Amino acid sequence: MVEQTEGWLIVKRDLYYAPDCRGYTGFRDRAGRYDLAFARAHEGHGCTIAHESAAPEFRQAAYSDKVIEHLIEQRDEARAERDAAARDMRGRCKAVAMERLTSLEKLRDDLHTPEAKGNVQDSMDQVLIVLGAIAALPDAVIATDRGTTNG
Repeated sequence: MVEQTEGWLIVKRDLYYAPDCRGYTGFRDRAGRYDLAFARAHEGHGCTIAHESAAPEFRQAAYSDKVIEHLIEQRDEARAERDAAARDMRGRCKAVAMERLTSLEKLRDDLHTPEAKGNVQDSMDQVLIVLGAIAALPDAVIATDRGTTNG
């Protein structure tokens, strides 16, 4: 197994060293990352080290109210990312459906029999139904999630 040389965290008094050794934090994602040689130089002087992949997200010494605030921030960031992805996906789906609708309109206009035109119109109607569902999707997803959580 290859030893990791980057991404080491230094722990003192059950808190992580902050970036550039400027203070302490109880949160792994706010901790400084150090190379192995630097971390080992601090080890044993009231400090322990851990690789970021094995370190707990929060240290026991972190204040519980700050942990809760941090978790709420993470939740809100995740929701914003999810909402942006939903909007992006809605836009992509809408673009594909509009392309399909345009090709069906052209096909319908090029056909000569009423039966063939009717079949293409049925397909166009189905695409319009899909477009309506796409337009409503992100709001439904967001409303469902927010309606079932506290806060």
